[in-house]
Amino acid sequence: MKTGSLKNIIGTAITLPVFLMGILVYSASYKEILNGRASESWPEVTAVVTHAKAEKSVKRDMDSKSSSITKYYINYTLSYSVFETTYSADKRKSVNTDSLKETDEMAKHMIGSKSIIYYNPEKPLITRDNRGVNHVYFFILLFAGSFLIGGMTGMSRAILLNFPDNKISQRISYSLAGGISLTLIFISLIYHYLTYWNR
Repeated sequence: MKTGSLKNIIGTAITLPVFLMGILVYSASYKEILNGRASESWPEVTAVVTHAKAEKSVKRDMDSKSSSITKYYINYTLSYSVFETTYSADKRKSVNTDSLKETDEMAKHMIGSKSIIYYNPEKPLITRDNRGVNHVYFFILLFAGSFLIGGMTGMSRAILLNFPDNKISQRISYSLAGGISLTLIFISLIYHYLTYWNR
């Protein structure tokens, strides 16, 4: 096997997953922004906690193989009525406690408590705790964009390895890959950001 072909295979194997990861993260963030914008007109409803249970999660610390990270959560169910039809929504939240017993006591006190949630009038089973877009997703789009740029540039280089070494062609390829990615990313960001703030 020629060296160029081997480099091409290795380069594609490395950069293709990066590019695909960028597409997945970008698509998920893009969808969340659209859902957030749609939720601005969702009606509110009072929900009651009907069930709550404590949960302990232990994960190995990536920085230290001999230690672990313990976190506590409360899984709870909200019940609410829309046009005389009762629905339920399962939620989960992290709590700052030091033991499962303490978390369990907190979960017991949650039962019967009320809160305001927002529901999709077309699909009442879909709810959100807050209306509007979480601006964190705009930064996630930029993060995903770096994966897209890196993946597209790397694949362009891998393809060019099949041809005679030509620095001018490589520079053009890099410029096109980066330019196309950046253009798509910033057009999307600007459109959604300006649309959101200029309502």
